[in-house]
Order: sequence, then structure tokens, then C-alpha cells
Amino acid sequence: MKKNTVLFLVFALILPGLAAAQNARAASSRIPDQLIVQLQPQASAEALLLDLNRQQPGSVQILRTVATRYNIHLFQFDPARWRGDRLLAALQKKREVDAVQYNYHISTRETPDDPEYELQWGVERIGTPAVWKAANGGGLTAQGDTIVVAIVDSGFDLQHEDLEDNIWRNPHEIPGDGIDNDQHGFPDDIYGWDFVADSDSIRYGDHGLSVSGILGAKGNNSRGIAGINWNIKMMFLTIGRVDHIIASYEYVIEQRRRYNESNGQEGAFIVATNASFGLADPIFCEEQPVWGGMYDLLGEVGVLTGAGTANRDRNVDEVGDMPTTCESEFLLTVLNGNEDEERHAPSGYGEVSIDMAAPGEGTYTLRPFNRYGAWGGNSAA
Repeated sequence: MKKNTVLFLVFALILPGLAAAQNARAASSRIPDQLIVQLQPQASAEALLLDLNRQQPGSVQILRTVATRYNIHLFQFDPARWRGDRLLAALQKKREVDAVQYNYHISTRETPDDPEYELQWGVERIGTPAVWKAANGGGLTAQGDTIVVAIVDSGFDLQHEDLEDNIWRNPHEIPGDGIDNDQHGFPDDIYGWDFVADSDSIRYGDHGLSVSGILGAKGNNSRGIAGINWNIKMMFLTIGRVDHIIASYEYVIEQRRRYNESNGQEGAFIVATNASFGLADPIFCEEQPVWGGMYDLLGEVGVLTGAGTANRDRNVDEVGDMPTTCESEFLLTVLNGNEDEERHAPSGYGEVSIDMAAPGEGTYTLRPFNRYGAWGGNSAA
């Protein structure tokens, strides 16, 4: 175990026990013509671009700035003119480059009065009823600040009957006016942000819905199920690629930083993020240094992350996995357990990389169209 699992007892109040391969083995989800580049604070992406295009004219362009505060950019290049890993190697040698990696498509990892609570075997197994006697999760701090968890996922259902009361709403934005009222760079970000479409309209998706239900379905409301946290406020951030993950983490960091520096007058008191996603290919954290480096940055402002490992029967210590091979002390990693308190066979494992097992397979949670049902995988764990 790389961290003290006693931390889990505290973390369970805010987040349920959640989410070196060579390039030839990891090519299937890799975007072959995109690199994520993190520059030193004062370095210029445009100057670097000019230098690269002097070597191969017109072969590289900047698609977007991924994280402004951390000087992270998404570069697109012509693989026919930068064959193999030549551009990656060239960038790694430049003094102004702190880290560089390929971009990838990500893959998802899938006693209250609530009438279907009895079907939630996992909450009993991890002892939440005893914890609920002291605190039932979420709500407000002793100072009256709203506690927020950011869920980073592929899509959500904001209209579900057992979720809508626990959705975070940005108090610093005026809905629908098209203005960035809190000057955060995201106009009308009332519930979070869709980084896939670069939009305030959170896209629909049943995966994020089911994750949200386990974490924060409204408890003790005579309806459906109870989340680990009965009254938590959930911020929704939708992703589809690694550059979206990095951008969403910067969004979280900026919200929490503003809260910290303003004594709660700005931003949001985000305490944790959930990562029920990863890469389909086995890759070690050292091969994704920009992404992997975000967990320490989140931790520096006070945000923990829970991550489920791969839905594959493999030792991630030996073959790799993102993000569960990252060594940040602010990242808690989990594998998928079943009702017999055993590792569910398709789940990854690792004595070094994985911190704990948590109930996952057959977890009862929210499903589309105001329904409820069993779900599973490391996303549930």
C-alpha cells in the first residue's frame, strides 16, 4: 500500500471508495498527431512553434491552450514529416519544455427512508450506516460553506429525480446572460462545463449519471436510493480525451484557489474529484507526465482524487495503468470488489499501485429516465 488506508474512513464522507507499456503496445487509443506540451512559466508557445516550423515548415500548429495557469498547450503535427517519436524526442530536449506526452482518447470505468436502499449492499459493507450516525455527508461546513465534489466523466443526466437536489449551482454566475460574470473564463458555467464541446450545456450520459448516484444521490428523501453523501453538491465536468481531463482539473484548481484566497467569497469549496475513467491501453504514469502531474497540483489547493483501476485482469504494477500508477499522495486508487468481498475477476490489481478494494460489482444506483438498477465495474467501485 503506498498510502495509509485510515485516510479512507475520512474520505468516505466526501467520496466513495472509487477510478511501462511501450508505445507500440499503447497505440490503439493514442491520437497519433497530437502532443500535450507543458512549458516553463515564462516560455512562449508561439516562439516554440516558430522554432519547430523552421525545422519542418508548416508541420506543427497549436490547436488550443489546455491550461492557461500551467502553460499547457495542445500541439498538432504532421506525422509524415515528424516520423516515429522524433517530435516528442525533440521537445523533451528543449529547456523551455517541462513535460510532453501524447494525447489519448479516454475510456470510462464503469439507513435512510429511500425505498430501494435495501438493494445497496455496498454501503452496508463499508460501514456507512455507522458513519451516518455522526454525519451523513455533504451539506455545509461549520462555517456555512457549501461542500462540493467535482465529477469528471463522459456525460450526466441533470434531470434525474434523485439527483437534481444535489447538483452544484455556481452562485457567482447569472444563468443565460452569456457573460462570464465571475471572470473565470467560462460564461454561464452554472453546473460545471462540457470540455468536449467547450460549452456550458452539460451533455447527457448514463455513465456519469450512475457514478453520481453512488456518490451523491439525495438521501432520506423517500425516493429511490441514498448516495454515500446525502447532501453533497456535485459539479459536472465532461471529457473525452486526455487534454479535456487536464483542462477540467485546471478548472477545479482555479475554483478552489479562488475559494481559498477569498475566504469563501469566490470560487467553490471543492474537496474531491472522481476519476471513473482511464486509458484502454496499459500505460505508466511516467509516460503521461502532464496529466499525472495534475494530482499534486490539485492536492496543493486541498483537493483529493479517487480513481478506479482498469477493468482488466492484470497487474497494473507490471504493465501500467492511467491514472492509478501515479504516485501522488493526493490520489486514492481502488479495485472492483464483489458481494463476497473478493476482487471481481476482470478488475486490475497491484500491491504498490492500488490502495484498497471497494464495493463495485452489482452496485445499485441511478439509471436513465428516473430509473434505478444494478451497475458495476471499477467505475462503481
